[in-house]
Amino acid sequence: MKTRHSFKLFQWFKTYRFHLLLLSTLMVLIIPVFFREGLVSEVIFFSSFTYLLIQSMLAASERQVKHNWRRGIVVFMMIIILWLEPAGVHNTIINNTRLLLLVLFFVFIIYSLSRFIRRSKTVSIRVILVAINIYLLMGISFGNLALLLNWFYPAAYTFPPNIQEPAFVDFVYFSFVTMSTVGYGDFLPAIRQSQMLAYITAITGQLYVAIIMAIIVGKYLAHSEKKSTDEQF
Repeated sequence: MKTRHSFKLFQWFKTYRFHLLLLSTLMVLIIPVFFREGLVSEVIFFSSFTYLLIQSMLAASERQVKHNWRRGIVVFMMIIILWLEPAGVHNTIINNTRLLLLVLFFVFIIYSLSRFIRRSKTVSIRVILVAINIYLLMGISFGNLALLLNWFYPAAYTFPPNIQEPAFVDFVYFSFVTMSTVGYGDFLPAIRQSQMLAYITAITGQLYVAIIMAIIVGKYLAHSEKKSTDEQF
């Protein structure tokens, strides 16, 4: 009985892994807006980010992939590195390394999710969810890169008067505003390095939207044509 329930639970997580990834991503994006100061806020934020790391790897993993245990070790190491800051380990090298590893981790997740879209023969709700998740993870990744750049070059960005100590949520805001080419002008790249990252972010965001729309429409039309042909015969 217990084995059957465990199998059903596993199947549920496998079926809704992209839904859960979207939930974890939204948690990371929303929670820092309302919980920004104090130990409790740090624990809540880093717990949600831990959930994002775990769920990202689960969503990107495929059953037939060999050596999935290696991915588990990677996630475990990422979680340890992530929790060094709230644990009181404040070191510039460690902080920079953590941000760089997070970016590389999410690049791998984005690559794995994009393979799922490429292999899908039809347009389903799962394909749509994966496309949304990729876009959100891209925004988080570019936000981490902007934060990393700001640590290397303290004058890399100019901030609005209300932001005295820019945090993760501020750089993610800048990332999504730049990806969507909205450009409010309140958060500005001030040096060439940050300007380069800004236009790379903008170009990547626009190209992704154009390419993913072309892929989804192409798959939908191909499926519709195949279905129409099958019905004729």
